[in-house]
Amino acid sequence: KGTWKLVPPGPGKGKKGKQRGPAASELYNLADDISETKNVAAQHPQIVQEMTAKLQQIRDQGRSRP
Repeated sequence: KGTWKLVPPGPGKGKKGKQRGPAASELYNLADDISETKNVAAQHPQIVQEMTAKLQQIRDQGRSRP
């Protein structure tokens, strides 16, 4: 959404017991951090909530993989 990138939590553990994605949502502002080194989810919980709801809506419509 705009300059924001949401990385949702991983759906569980994959092969060899490794987490398949982050344990909690991560949020990056690509305008300031193109390398995605600064997770700003804690500073912007409203954006995380909005983007998570939008992702769930897309998934519910069958337009994205879980």
